[in-house]
Formats: sequence, structure tokens, C-alpha cells
Amino acid sequence: LVSNWCDEGNVKSYLRRRQDADRQALICGIAHGLAYLHSREIVHGDIKPQNVVVSSEKTPQLCDFGLSFIISDKSTYIDATSMGQFGTWRYLAPEVCMAEEPFRNMKSDVWAFGCTAMEVRLFQRIFGSGS
Repeated sequence: LVSNWCDEGNVKSYLRRRQDADRQALICGIAHGLAYLHSREIVHGDIKPQNVVVSSEKTPQLCDFGLSFIISDKSTYIDATSMGQFGTWRYLAPEVCMAEEPFRNMKSDVWAFGCTAMEVRLFQRIFGSGS
């Protein structure tokens, strides 16, 4: 998978440099990107601010598709637990964290989007400062 270069870096570093950034536009852009993936039956699996980059046009773009899969194509599924890759705990939906065999889906992507949106909006980590 190849994507274009995004001069502004990830959304966290972008917001550190540009405190006057249009946070609402960033959140809406992330939502549109996720809606596009879901309309194609793709689960991202690791939505978080570090996996959203910002182009020179100030457009957010999803990146890091290492845990992504196509719902209708079992050959794209990975066993993330055997690889030690559950995703990032802070952005995992409770049902994913508590499951014996964690499995991400569109609903868990939406949870992670909500966590990401709050972090972009407030520019602080949600759920405390621990990891």
C-alpha cells in the first residue's frame, strides 16, 4: 500500500504546531475517511491520532493499515493476537478489550474514531495520562 506524502505529519504533531487549526474540519475529514472505508467493507482496526496524517492542503488522511481487513474476504484477516498486535489500548472498544479472542469490526472502528475525535477536539488524551 502506497500513499501520498503528507507534509504536516500526523494530526497530533500538526495540532502541536498549529493550535489555531480547524479541529472540526479535521474531525469531519476523519469521519469521511472512515465512512469511505466502511462503505467498501474495510475495517481499519487501529484508528488513533497517530494514524491520521495531514496533507499540505490541511486534509486529514487515514494511514497505517497494518490491522485492516476486508469484511467479505477472509483471506485479508490477520491473527493480530498471535502477532501481539491488539491495537492501541487507549482506543480499543471495551468489548474488544474484554473478549477472550479480540476481534475488531466497524463498531470498534467507530469507538476508536470517537476517542480520536475527542482527543483532536480537546487536544489532550482521554482516559487519563497512563498508557
